Amino acid sequence: DALLCANMLLRQFMLEMEEDTEEEEGGGEEAKSNIKHAREKMHSAKVFLDWCLPVDTVDNARLLAYKDEMSEGDHNEEDEDEADNNQDEMMMEGDEVNEYDTYKGKTLSTAFVAEVVSEFDSLTIYLDAHTSFERWHDVLASISPIVSSSSSLSSSSPARRANKESSSSSSRMEEDIIGKMERRTYLRRKRQIGKTVAEAADRAREAFISVMTHPGGWMMGDDTKNDNTKRANNAPDMEHGEEEQEQRKAEMRMLRSLCLPRVVLALHQVLDQTADWMEAFLDDARAYGVDSLLLSSDARDDDNKEEDVDNDDGEESVHDDPLQSPLSPAYWHKMAMYIAEIVANDEYELSSAFTAEDLKRFMELMAETAVKLLHCSSAK
Repeated sequence: DALLCANMLLRQFMLEMEEDTEEEEGGGEEAKSNIKHAREKMHSAKVFLDWCLPVDTVDNARLLAYKDEMSEGDHNEEDEDEADNNQDEMMMEGDEVNEYDTYKGKTLSTAFVAEVVSEFDSLTIYLDAHTSFERWHDVLASISPIVSSSSSLSSSSPARRANKESSSSSSRMEEDIIGKMERRTYLRRKRQIGKTVAEAADRAREAFISVMTHPGGWMMGDDTKNDNTKRANNAPDMEHGEEEQEQRKAEMRMLRSLCLPRVVLALHQVLDQTADWMEAFLDDARAYGVDSLLLSSDARDDDNKEEDVDNDDGEESVHDDPLQSPLSPAYWHKMAMYIAEIVANDEYELSSAFTAEDLKRFMELMAETAVKLLHCSSAK
């Protein structure tokens, strides 16, 4: 019952939030008010999960379902002993065990509990994805892809190397030393901010993919596949009634149609804007002739990085495919193209949640991404 009520509250929070979000495009003070209200609902849902709902709610529901499954007749003495031990442990911990908590109570349908737990997991991973998205957005907004440097660093660029010929031997050596020190500092700072942005984007990407690839489909109740969720006789969940269950199913379908297109578009936004950030990030490095070194060394140890920095005449040895580097725009465009494979996978039934307009917009984004990826490949 606690899990059912938690799901009900979370569904209401999210439905109201999505309704407010849909009205954002109106502009003006009303749109700002809707955005603020939607954020408050999302925050309330997260606070409820973090501070109000007991952490063992899901485990307790699964335990009761496990006992009920054994009571159906497919159990042996060893299973009975295990159930009795679990019950004894609950009593030793001070938990009350009523007649429905006992092994022979036949309280819950295992399939129904699994469905409710799956729904709870669907809601929580969506909220986690939203948190990861906000953190990525904050990182991208707070970190500039441009790293300032002293004028001496530009002496390592190809445009300035030709001017060294007219300088004396001692001055050229001094300039080389200063240039290498500056370049090492510059590359270290570039790698640091690039890694920060890439890690934030990757966390958001994984969080959204967890929503899209949720086992059985995100917010897909078993009722859409079979009718095995009808409760057994004497099961307390029957008291929730068919009307409540129909409302629950309707809310789940509505959440799928509202949230899944947003999840897909938000994932594309993360990958596309990260690629744009990386493009500016590399343009800055390209001005100093160190973009190849930056791409080839981001995944290697510091000793190898320092060796490459100290190569004579600014020559960098590229050991890796730059397009495989998280600091390359192409890397993120390639990740964006994988979204189409997930959406097309019938296992997750994502396309069923899209309207014709949603699908049209998604296909346009995929076409734009394919062009950008082709451009990155041709510029390699």
